[in-house]
Amino acid sequence: MAKEIYVPSARRWMARHVYQTLSRLAPGFFAQQLTNPCFLIGCPRSGTSLIDLLLATHPEIVSYPSEANDLWHPQSFPWRTRAMATDLPPIWKDAHGFTQFSLEKRSVQEETHLQATLGAFQYRHSHKHLIQKCTLIALMTPYVLKIFPNAKFIHIIRDGRAVALSWARRQRRDIDQSPAVYQKRGLDLSINELLRLCAKSWRDHIEAIDHDCAALRLVERQAYLEVQYEDFCADPRTHLDAMAQFISVSAGKFSPAVYQDVESKNYKFRESFSERDFDDVMKMIGPTLAAKGYN
Repeated sequence: MAKEIYVPSARRWMARHVYQTLSRLAPGFFAQQLTNPCFLIGCPRSGTSLIDLLLATHPEIVSYPSEANDLWHPQSFPWRTRAMATDLPPIWKDAHGFTQFSLEKRSVQEETHLQATLGAFQYRHSHKHLIQKCTLIALMTPYVLKIFPNAKFIHIIRDGRAVALSWARRQRRDIDQSPAVYQKRGLDLSINELLRLCAKSWRDHIEAIDHDCAALRLVERQAYLEVQYEDFCADPRTHLDAMAQFISVSAGKFSPAVYQDVESKNYKFRESFSERDFDDVMKMIGPTLAAKGYN
């Protein structure tokens, strides 16, 4: 993997607090300061965090210090603290249901707060080109464009089998930390059950983004770039430069020291899948995998 680029969590929290405070002091002003943001989207566990960290090393790019899920989904994130809302499913169980719930619950004030917070961040950084990695907005592209008409999207796609396994393991760890919350909702699931749900959510993410991209003509508007995680890991320099040009900053500004150790971790799913798990997942996502060029 890439050499670690670490920002202490306390510093990240303080940074977010500062920009949210500024946004409340002058929401109208800061909402107007956000120009041409670029959002890194995709299914969770697809490599978006890695690519966000690498892009942020570019001198003309600044990355917001979190996914800002509390701003994008103020009434539905974090899911565990909203778990008494029985009509709110976790995104790994029902990506469309989670997104619909969040959009229906948003207020105009929350929307302005989001705009102003990102605007305050970009203003503070002298209007460098802003990127923000947020996987939980992947199914709400029309809404993102409604509030940020000049937004661009970089969609990171990773082999759905690797994503499903990584996501299921991560989710099982989350369940173990707060078992009562999940037990009350009937979601204290095994790795095998989670694997199938996460595979379906990967498929739903891919299909929803493809649909919105076509419906909104994002490619024709030069507002959409699709990057496969595996291709990126094989040649990070070429893909970083392509993403820089897409964002409208200079190519060739990334230090090889930053990306020289990047490598794909997909081999892990081949070592971990049982034959039954593999067959079940392939039945569910095989056509989508094939459509994206995966064997």
